[in-house]
Amino acid sequence: MDCKDPAVVYEQMMRARHYYGKTGGNPLLHYIVSFDGSVPNLQTAIEKRNQIVYFFKDRYQVFFGIHAKVRGCSKYHVHILVNPVSYVDGLRLQSGYTEVDDFAKHVQKATGRFTKSKFAEKDEDESELVEKNKNDTSVPVIVY
Repeated sequence: MDCKDPAVVYEQMMRARHYYGKTGGNPLLHYIVSFDGSVPNLQTAIEKRNQIVYFFKDRYQVFFGIHAKVRGCSKYHVHILVNPVSYVDGLRLQSGYTEVDDFAKHVQKATGRFTKSKFAEKDEDESELVEKNKNDTSVPVIVY
């Protein structure tokens, strides 16, 4: 997948959806992983990000970005967009509590830090969610 242009990424993801006839429903799943102080610099954040997105690579198209912004006890954040329709067989990636907890366990293994998942409310943005959990020392996996 060409990851330089978000419009091209979207088009490539939509091709997979059209191929399997699954154009309805949620077009993308959005995960955010906020690293705590154990990730001191961008290079370490990139290494952890690479281990984290590995979770999806064998079945799903993934587009991700990383940025630095201090929020609560977190500085680096990875945003992961996943096409929930598998390019392998067209099966949908489920995003319920069990599946997100499985992803959180993978993040915990990749980061070596306690991790828990949080589902954002419909109109809640990332900064509001981080503010509500600013004293939480776990590595959150936020799902939009």
